[in-house]
Amino acid sequence: MRKTASQILRFTILLLFLSSCNSSKTLQREIRTIRSDLFYELTTPVYSDSIKHDIYLNFIDYSNLDYETTVKRKSTLVIPLILVNYLGESFNVKLGEGSLSMNFREFLTKALITECNNSTCFNLFERTDSVSEKDNYILDVKVARCETSSGIKFNDTSILWFDDNLEFGHYMEFTNYKVRPANTMLNLDVTLSFDGRVINHKVYTTTYRQVCSRNDSDVAPHTEVCVNTMAQCLSFATKNIVEDVSKDLHLIMLNEK
Repeated sequence: MRKTASQILRFTILLLFLSSCNSSKTLQREIRTIRSDLFYELTTPVYSDSIKHDIYLNFIDYSNLDYETTVKRKSTLVIPLILVNYLGESFNVKLGEGSLSMNFREFLTKALITECNNSTCFNLFERTDSVSEKDNYILDVKVARCETSSGIKFNDTSILWFDDNLEFGHYMEFTNYKVRPANTMLNLDVTLSFDGRVINHKVYTTTYRQVCSRNDSDVAPHTEVCVNTMAQCLSFATKNIVEDVSKDLHLIMLNEK
């Protein structure tokens, strides 16, 4: 009987480990099928005075964001008790551009243009080939860093029943999850020039933390909640940094003759 119980214990531990070995790949595969929207809401006061100048935004050439969202196991805790077994797993999730409905470069471009044309003393346009550097204000923006991450924690409890001969009888499993807050680190390298001469250069940095909505957690799958929370976090971080850029440019252009 001791030998049989020992075999059951080893089998249970093996089963738990085998089920966890593929879970990060399965979770990553599932999460990569989800797309979420970035959003930008204007909350700054409208600039109602006369417009002083036009600025032309050069093409933002890359998002500095991995294409694929990745999932990596952070930790695993297995507590085998023969009849009742506990498995706890934590995963780190890093947002990729493939999980967004619009690539970040385009979103940032639209956010800058929308914000500047709402709350500053100048017009901001996307630069075309017909606009030369001569006698024009040119804005260059590079995404120096763009990282958004979150996490998912699983708790799995399984219960096994055996008959008198220690043969398998019934099996029940209870699983719950928790989506960790998302964190974004965003850096922009911004240069304003006139007639080929640099007027101002500054590196902007912002961090933002977004907790997942309790309502979303109650009705949506954990993978969807995770991706949506990361997209929200990146959206708010972008809003913060775009407002900082537009405020500085506004002050600079107020003093330009």
